[in-house]
Amino acid sequence: MGACRVEYLLQSLPPSDLLGAVVKHCETGLYRGLLATLGCSAIPSAVWEEATIPVRLGGLGLRAPSTVQNAARLAALAPACCTRVLNIRDKAL
Repeated sequence: MGACRVEYLLQSLPPSDLLGAVVKHCETGLYRGLLATLGCSAIPSAVWEEATIPVRLGGLGLRAPSTVQNAARLAALAPACCTRVLNIRDKAL
């Protein structure tokens, strides 16, 4: 599953067990890709954490879906909420 599709799912689906399974599947794929790149069979969790740090801060810049899940959902809902608030305000005026 591609990153764009995962981001779309994170934005559009409400939090649920199914979405949690998708997130876990994608994170497992990222982890396995890192293992393959490094030529390792396993890495300590501290190395994985460092890999998810942005490049500008010295990490590899891998974005684990679980860390952006809530922000993606909020970003998807924000325009609708703002439009609704503006509509309510306009009706009140």
